[in-house]
Amino acid sequence: MLKNLLKYEFRATARTYGGIYLALLAAAGLIGFSLRGDRVAAQSHVFEIGVTIYSLLVMALVIVTIVTVIQRFTKNLLGREGYLMHTLPVTEAQLVGSKLISSAVWLLASAVVGVVSLVVMFCVGADFTQLDFSNLWDDWAALRTSFEGDLLAILIWTALLCYARMLCTMLCIYAACMVGHLFRAHNGVASVGAFFLMSWGQGRVENLLNAGGFVRILMGSAGDTIVSEAANHSTLIFFAASFAITAVFGAVYFILTCWLMKNKLNLE
Repeated sequence: MLKNLLKYEFRATARTYGGIYLALLAAAGLIGFSLRGDRVAAQSHVFEIGVTIYSLLVMALVIVTIVTVIQRFTKNLLGREGYLMHTLPVTEAQLVGSKLISSAVWLLASAVVGVVSLVVMFCVGADFTQLDFSNLWDDWAALRTSFEGDLLAILIWTALLCYARMLCTMLCIYAACMVGHLFRAHNGVASVGAFFLMSWGQGRVENLLNAGGFVRILMGSAGDTIVSEAANHSTLIFFAASFAITAVFGAVYFILTCWLMKNKLNLE
């Protein structure tokens, strides 16, 4: 049944994201095309228009992602559509899980499309006959030596942790929507307040454990907490600890959402 729920979710959101993805790639190609040739061409109106369109599309993609996460959850499970969804032979965990998986896939797809758009921009605009790839390799080697540990591993862990934090934020939004649903008169205000309160609480706990913030994750610290002491000995342990803390908060939000949906949901 979860497969059918996911199929329904992707069908309902594919057109929205697909159109923005194609437009973003087209704008990247336009910018790359405007960069070909001499310096004057790079400063042309085509370049300015391309950059403006690309920036607006990136902003639109961020806004659409946030709105879709909230709208698909509230309207589909807490609104009128909820009368149908909650009569299906599925558990609350499957309903919430289908929303989370769908949002996670589109979030990953958005990141991939963003990277691909930059590649398209570079490939269309670059003059490969004048590029010195040996210097690029030397710059990469010099950058690696400036870091303690494996730079590639650090970049991978940073990307994974960033992705995990975004998913945790989605789950926090779901939990906040469920808390706000308890206040029928002012559920919107209550949901926003619950989200900021839970986010603040999570930030406080992470600061106490010295695991929050990408600067400390990348650079480490000389504090006296367990996590920071581990960071002084192993970057991998520090990243793993930060990832585990994020996963625990995500699990708490998921369980809270499912429990409230099962025991406190009122669609009347």
